[in-house]
Amino acid sequence: IKTGTLVEATIIASASKDDDEGRWVKHKGKPAIRGFKAHIGADAGTALVEKIFGTWKRSCGLRRMRWRGLAKATAQVHFTAIACNPKPTLNILATAA
Repeated sequence: IKTGTLVEATIIASASKDDDEGRWVKHKGKPAIRGFKAHIGADAGTALVEKIFGTWKRSCGLRRMRWRGLAKATAQVHFTAIACNPKPTLNILATAA
């Protein structure tokens, strides 16, 4: 993580209340939900963290996990990040080659 990187987390509801790997979370007077935390890091000069989470939840369908389990939830967050903003992924792949 570079200096000046903002790191933030959001809560994403689990696919079902029966998901044993999800955790019960209560946030700012809202009712408790079973879900997962998604963490991101964004450069302070290029993006606001809340804007990124808002786009993921509003436009990319990340209001609720589609699959059960932590590994599948992690994959869904990664796929969403790639689909919603492919430019950083292409830059990473270009430097790796």
